[in-house]
This record gives sequence, C-alpha cells and structure tokens, in this order.
Amino acid sequence: MRGCIALTLLVLAGCSAEPAINACGADQWRSLLGKPEAALSVINKELRIIHPGDAVTMDFNPARLNAEIDAQGKIAKLACY
Repeated sequence: MRGCIALTLLVLAGCSAEPAINACGADQWRSLLGKPEAALSVINKELRIIHPGDAVTMDFNPARLNAEIDAQGKIAKLACY
C-alpha cells in the first residue's frame, strides 16, 4: 500500500511540473535553434542570453526564456528556467 501511495505522489508531482516546462513560451521559438544569436532580436519578452563560460544565477523564473549560445555563436538551446 505504501508503494502505491509513493507512486501516486510521484505521478502527481510529474503532472503538476509539466506546465512549467513551457511557461516562458520556449516551444514557439524552436525554429530559431541553430540560427545566429542575432535571430533572438525578434523576441520581445524577458530573455536571458547565456554564452559559453558565462556565470548564471540560479534564480528560478519559469516565465523567463533562456537562450544558450554555443561556441560558434548559434542558438543551441531555448528553455524556461
């Protein structure tokens, strides 16, 4: 019985976390992946651009779009955190 309760709690925790994954609207900008950093200029919302080696604060803001830039200056990742 205890195992069923633990499993139920894990499932519920996973379901409640799901909306936060795209709270910043990252999915709508997926077409920018692989493009130069300058392509981010079309985004007019809270945006944090992260370059290789940048120090990044660990404050969690699910509404903020984070754009990770690779060593070649291309957009490598878009995520809400």
